[in-house]
Amino acid sequence: MKGVLLCFVILSFTAYAFASSVPDDGQPPFIYPMSYTKLDVKGNALPSSAMSWAMVKDNITDLIWEVKTNLYGKTNSANIHDAGNTYTWYNSNPATNGGNAGTAGTDTSVFITQLNNAIFGGYSDWRLPTIKELTYIVDYSVPYPGPTINPIFYNINGAVNVPTVFYYWSSTTYPLYSGSACGINFNQGNNYGNSKSNTCYVRAVRGGQTEASPSYINNGDATVTDISTGLMWQQGRAPNTMTLADAEAYCTYLNQNYLLGGHNNWRLPTIKELCSLSNYNSRNPSIDSSFFPDTASSFYWSSTINEFYTHDSWLVSFSDGNFNFFDSSDYSYYVRVVRDAQLSPLSLSISANGKNGPGPVTVSSKALLSIAISLVPGIQTGQTANLWLACYSYPTQSWISYTVKGVWVNGIQPYWTASSPLADINSEILLNSGTQSIQVGSYTLYFGVNFNPNGILDASSLTYDWINVNVTK
Repeated sequence: MKGVLLCFVILSFTAYAFASSVPDDGQPPFIYPMSYTKLDVKGNALPSSAMSWAMVKDNITDLIWEVKTNLYGKTNSANIHDAGNTYTWYNSNPATNGGNAGTAGTDTSVFITQLNNAIFGGYSDWRLPTIKELTYIVDYSVPYPGPTINPIFYNINGAVNVPTVFYYWSSTTYPLYSGSACGINFNQGNNYGNSKSNTCYVRAVRGGQTEASPSYINNGDATVTDISTGLMWQQGRAPNTMTLADAEAYCTYLNQNYLLGGHNNWRLPTIKELCSLSNYNSRNPSIDSSFFPDTASSFYWSSTINEFYTHDSWLVSFSDGNFNFFDSSDYSYYVRVVRDAQLSPLSLSISANGKNGPGPVTVSSKALLSIAISLVPGIQTGQTANLWLACYSYPTQSWISYTVKGVWVNGIQPYWTASSPLADINSEILLNSGTQSIQVGSYTLYFGVNFNPNGILDASSLTYDWINVNVTK
């Protein structure tokens, strides 16, 4: 196949869309126990016994977190990682600041800019965490006064100089008042709005936002599946408010009689799972009402207990997404149950001559070159989607795409259109029969699936794999 062009628009693939489990709350039973890896200043993994580290990778969400330090036993503002530094909340972008930029000065945007200008860890995409991401690192097995977080997030001499105040900013504006932003109090793990003019602590994060592309499936049986977390939810709610004990009995009743979706493993969600449903861009209720139309703007029970006030349990308010704790026997609130869908997330791959990426795979210009693509939709089976199989040719600096008709065309064209529901794929495509030659040079091939099925490449809902191929004489 003479002059084959291999390529895909790299700028269009700046975001990943993938199913990411919600980390456990720190209390048994454990499904996805919190798990972290120490990283050095270049982002390399270190053993757990390492005495010096700069960043921490969350092995459940794949997010990378800044580690706080304190080199001198007291606040050192010259050290941007110092655990004692505080900042006002400021974001000048009206598209993301909730309608209120906050208070400039020694502020969060200055901190993030300093971190990125320093290319900390070799990266320049550090940002403030969303409130959900900040919630996911809370350890609810630690009682007040905390800190309710793994000590791995602080690399402080002897860990004796950790600040005594633990309210950390998120990037999320408080839904009920644009002059406040959400944050976590790591004394006990609760979330509430705080005036953007106040000075609070900051911990930076990098990686794709865990809730950047929430996607729900209405299963048509009074249940909704969240493909971003793999959790299946009761679409409605229990008919009445109830105590925590009655809420647990309600789960037993549903399971014994297979009364919801034909399943018998419904349970109360953890506080982190319940938080994953919150939509902080709306209020009263702070949830996607198109999928959960019967949501009351009130508190909902979680299974997470308060380790200090052990007769209390944690709840999420779906008026504003905040969460707090109340006596589990004296108060009655709403209930929405959850189950583990037990469906695997989507997986796809592309390989060249039986070798997986990123390569490079080296072949001669007249040798057989076989490209294999595979797709297992998992929890996303049946969803409409665009599939893309494209190639970028560095010799010609151009793109071509392979279509379902079995031909290569110029530019970026869908391999599979939106009219087809997502199903298993296992195909092999010969780029060279061995009798025709491929132009010498380097190529990158991409195979991706796009869940905004409009025939236009949308990076915000894209999952993909790629492989590099070098063609020699």
